[in-house]
Amino acid sequence: MTPTKRILLIGAIAVLIVAALAYFLIPGKASAPTTAPTATSQPGLPSAGTAPLPAGSTTGAQTPTMTVAGLAGSAIATKDFLHDGVTQEDPQNPGTYYLAGAAGYCLKNGTCPGGATSTEYHVVYNATDQAFYISLLKEPLGQARTDAEQFMETALGVPPAELCQLKYFLSTTSYVNPQYAGQNLLFSFCPNATTLP
Repeated sequence: MTPTKRILLIGAIAVLIVAALAYFLIPGKASAPTTAPTATSQPGLPSAGTAPLPAGSTTGAQTPTMTVAGLAGSAIATKDFLHDGVTQEDPQNPGTYYLAGAAGYCLKNGTCPGGATSTEYHVVYNATDQAFYISLLKEPLGQARTDAEQFMETALGVPPAELCQLKYFLSTTSYVNPQYAGQNLLFSFCPNATTLP
């Protein structure tokens, strides 16, 4: 990736995050959760010396799970996507996690932060507001969104109806499609979703 494209990509992601934050903070659009997730005390939690699981996480013989805040203060149980071996925290932006796509920069040691490989979309999770920011990176947007939806269903382990209850912002940039840039297009199966080509 050329330095110019890298700068454009980082700028586009920053614009999407700012637009999404504005979307969640505008009254009437979505409300913040009234309670934070609480830790679950169960056998099988990691022992000393292992990375702690996020609040609401559990472990055991089954797939580890966690709880994320949904719209109107709801709580949604998901797979523990933060510790799935694919998702990576952005070392320069603590609390920002890449589920899919790359941060757009590399560290001095040569590693480049990012999640699952994808050229069609980026998926970023912000632990502070417990929201997902999904950016469609190429045309046709309808196919890119479908692929992002399938990725989210698998990564989080939740059905489409629960994906609609997440706090999320799904958009694209003017570089990809100026007609849809900056809008929350929503998942295709959610109410009021934008129909994409």
